[in-house]
Amino acid sequence: MKRWLLFGSAAAALFALAILASALVRLLALELPSRGLDQTARGPSRIYSRPLALRLGAQLSAAALADHLAGGGYRRVEGPPERAGEYARKGRRFEIATRPFFDIEGEQPGGTVRVRISDEARIEDVSNAQGEPLEGWRLEGAVLGAFYGEDARDREPVRLDALSDDLVEAVIAIEDQRFFEHAGFDPRRTVGALLSNLRAGRIVEGGSTLTQQLAKNLYLTRERTLWRKLQELPLALMLEWRLDKREILEAYCNEVYLGQAGGVAIHGVDAASRHYFGTDASSLRLSQAALLAGMLRGPILYEPRRDPELARTRRDEVLAQMRDQGRIDEARYAAAVAEPLGVRDPWSPPSSARWFVDGVRREALERFPSVDLARAGWRFDTTLDLRLQRLAEKSVVEGLAHVEERTPKLRREDVPLQGAFVAIEPKTGAVYALVGGRDYGSAQFDHVREARRQPGSLFKPVAALAALSPEGSTPPRFTLATLLDDEPFALDTPQGLWQPANHDEGYRGPVTLREAIEHSLNVPMVRLGQQVGARRIVRAARRLGIESPLHAVPSLVLGTSETTLLEMTRAYAVLAARGWRADLRTLVGVRDADGAIVAEEPPTGTHAVDPAVVHVLTSALRGVVDHGTGASVRAYGFHGPLAGKTGTTDDYRDAWFVGFTPGLVAGVWVGFDDGASLNQSASRAAVPIFGAFIAPALGKRGWRDFQLPPGVEEIRVVAAPGHPAGVRCGGEPEVFLEGTGPVEGCDPFQWLEAGTSGINSFADWLRERLRMPGDELPPVGAGPPGPRSAGEVRPGAPR
Repeated sequence: MKRWLLFGSAAAALFALAILASALVRLLALELPSRGLDQTARGPSRIYSRPLALRLGAQLSAAALADHLAGGGYRRVEGPPERAGEYARKGRRFEIATRPFFDIEGEQPGGTVRVRISDEARIEDVSNAQGEPLEGWRLEGAVLGAFYGEDARDREPVRLDALSDDLVEAVIAIEDQRFFEHAGFDPRRTVGALLSNLRAGRIVEGGSTLTQQLAKNLYLTRERTLWRKLQELPLALMLEWRLDKREILEAYCNEVYLGQAGGVAIHGVDAASRHYFGTDASSLRLSQAALLAGMLRGPILYEPRRDPELARTRRDEVLAQMRDQGRIDEARYAAAVAEPLGVRDPWSPPSSARWFVDGVRREALERFPSVDLARAGWRFDTTLDLRLQRLAEKSVVEGLAHVEERTPKLRREDVPLQGAFVAIEPKTGAVYALVGGRDYGSAQFDHVREARRQPGSLFKPVAALAALSPEGSTPPRFTLATLLDDEPFALDTPQGLWQPANHDEGYRGPVTLREAIEHSLNVPMVRLGQQVGARRIVRAARRLGIESPLHAVPSLVLGTSETTLLEMTRAYAVLAARGWRADLRTLVGVRDADGAIVAEEPPTGTHAVDPAVVHVLTSALRGVVDHGTGASVRAYGFHGPLAGKTGTTDDYRDAWFVGFTPGLVAGVWVGFDDGASLNQSASRAAVPIFGAFIAPALGKRGWRDFQLPPGVEEIRVVAAPGHPAGVRCGGEPEVFLEGTGPVEGCDPFQWLEAGTSGINSFADWLRERLRMPGDELPPVGAGPPGPRSAGEVRPGAPR
């Protein structure tokens, strides 16, 4: 018998030693902060949208302001906001207790700001708490994403001194009220928990101390096994031996699991404070601190958004424990239990912003390969405009749905209809919005940056730019009034005889270059391309920033070489910026966890095109949206200055539209990934998406008009069939580079010399004039234009 007792004692001792050795190995093998909190762990680096500028007259809806506040972690309150991170709203009036912040532009101090928004969605008042007008204010950008590690944890380590006293007291009161008295193990708590569980017939109370919980969180799995429980005790004892109580409590508060934000686990009380209340853990109210402490037992069970009543009951239980233990008095207890939970509304960035965030992540990992961005706590300030991103996403999703409603056979399950959108600030190259496809969750392929498709007629202005630009010191051979033949013709190519045709398969005879652009006529544009030369068109494309391979063939002018939506939108941004080709950028700057600047990305670029040439071409592109193929865009309520161009490829496989104002350019693409036909033109598939975006983005009248550069003149001309343009014959104003307009008045006898055709042309011209209300007939002796000639010249704006 003694032998068996001796054998059993030896086995028990060996088992205990095995547990102790296992625990010691874990402590030595895994990182344990020697001073409680790892100084190098600063939480995940985060990606922010651009700050929201609150300026008088700026376009901003009340819903967009509320969305930005939610994205910035602000919490709506009923009364006046008392703490930074709170705001009150009455209709279109906001009072915001703003938080101070640093970004690449510098420091924005905190303070109370009042904002009033008009019924036209413009800011009509910005003032301080005393009602004094402010020139402007900035709100911190919203968090778009972060660099999480493989475990996908959101964790913001903080010092114990930075936590509110109420939070520390609440945690100790409900989790381990004798924490400062025991040495890592509390027999009284263990026995009490055991008796409570036996009485209930289930586990209703845990017996682990805070130190044991920390040991489990740091070094053990979550599975409830005897082996894990046996290892937990020696690990806790060793933690108590190596760290003091405050260091243990600090590490526990930074490591504890407190719920989920989508697929990201929230660890630590500071990250939880921001997630649930929109504030850091130093600013928590007593009721908020009690709610967080109550969630420690079961973060999912007591999640306040999932079950607010259960969460409130648990919070009040914590408050009662704090009162009974003498940590708060009766008055504070009564005030706290009377408060609402105060949890902010759940918020997530636009799902479409993930294409943008993916690009920022790739760039960051390439530029900072040696930095552990999941633990560095860096701040990446980007160009993305949260308001415009929401509008872009809505426009794409609803626009594609409308296309499918009009043409039900386009609704396919195997290959869904796709769309893409990008908006750029022309002068700086800042990407304001980017929607890479219809749904990021189902397909992450970026149709803005990666999809190469034929741009179709969207490329025609590139050929027009080449034609309108001087060659060195030689003036251009073409103007917008140049007549081009819209008649059938054929070209010999290596692939055989090619006969270009217009989209309607009709021909109009002689037309001006302006008309060819405005109505997207293929035949005259191919004739133009033949005269200008494909290689010169390629050079013009390179000046606009198009980098994709371009084939110098006759069909190039019709957009048969594949490009990306980002390239084409950037090309039009050069026109919007009066010839300035800005380098595209998504990053504004990077700061480390201490606020020091790591990288700055100021706008850069180069002068690529003569502003005067740009202005002439822009005048034709304004005609596209006023009375050409893009005219349907006006039906969506935008009446401000606008230029743009549609693009439709063979068999209606692709639909494009790029439109621009002086301050914003946006591009749209619609199509199938397998190249199936849309059976409709860009004016029906792409233009509505742009139209739905531009009016709420800029307001009905836009921001500002296109500016007239030096070197441009305006002349009233008429282009009659078979006759060049001239002056002193009435007609419409046309825009010319200085010195390229007509230099002689029209000769009425040319009409007679032309015989019957000339008389008929004159009759047609006169009939057209008589149909124009309020326009006077030309003086006796004047007639339709003869050879190109100069007349009265005056400056003016483009059409």
